[in-house]
Amino acid sequence: MEKVIINPSFGGTSSGVISGKFIEKNYNLELAKALQNKLENLNIATYLTRETDSTLTNAERLNIINSFINPGDKALLVTFEIVDTEENGVQIIYSLKDIDTLSRDISDNLENIGMEVLKFYQLRNPNNTSTDFYELIREPNSSENIIISLGNPTN
Repeated sequence: MEKVIINPSFGGTSSGVISGKFIEKNYNLELAKALQNKLENLNIATYLTRETDSTLTNAERLNIINSFINPGDKALLVTFEIVDTEENGVQIIYSLKDIDTLSRDISDNLENIGMEVLKFYQLRNPNNTSTDFYELIREPNSSENIIISLGNPTN
């Protein structure tokens, strides 16, 4: 990948999952900044959709994401989220246009550090099964788009 775009979910007035002192929007941003730092240390160009606690609509996020991508770029979009669920474990959702190689590699690496991975999969839009369910996987012009759902806050 020439560049990685990291999309920490929520922000601003949209906090995501809250559990005790855990606030998803803050965790997603911390995780995104940590990943950005790691990738930049490996000389991989990285961009964040938000660097502060700011509110962004999906349309604004897509505009920001697409502003980082030039025609012909090999860009990876990674979105982090937490899910308010009873399940403990990571799920990785990848685009219908992609093969599972990256998702499988991420899954293997997370399992190697002791995290439980429930599954990696594609999710179709029930209204148009030829398209992805999530707009943030379906719409960006990046080469590969994934959502890493880190399970519930107790993970």
